[in-house]
Amino acid sequence: MVMFGSSWSVPSQLILERLKGKTEELAICYVDTDLDPYHADRLDVITLPCFVFFVNGEEVRRVVGAVSVEELFEEFTVLKNEFNDLQEGGR
Repeated sequence: MVMFGSSWSVPSQLILERLKGKTEELAICYVDTDLDPYHADRLDVITLPCFVFFVNGEEVRRVVGAVSVEELFEEFTVLKNEFNDLQEGGR
């Protein structure tokens, strides 16, 4: 998951703080859109915070706005289950 945020976005900073130490299962990359506007522009990130989930390099889901850490982990769990189901179906 890639989290797009900025130092001036209070929701981004609060969520980032709450994510610390809870990333055993979920790989998170944080992109400060002020320091790296290229990637935000490339993925059409307009609202912060924005969470983009990738599977095999492809965007599969996007969560926009202030959400709870629990909601993010629920999205991750759903995606993981969907991916596992696809893997099992392809065997």
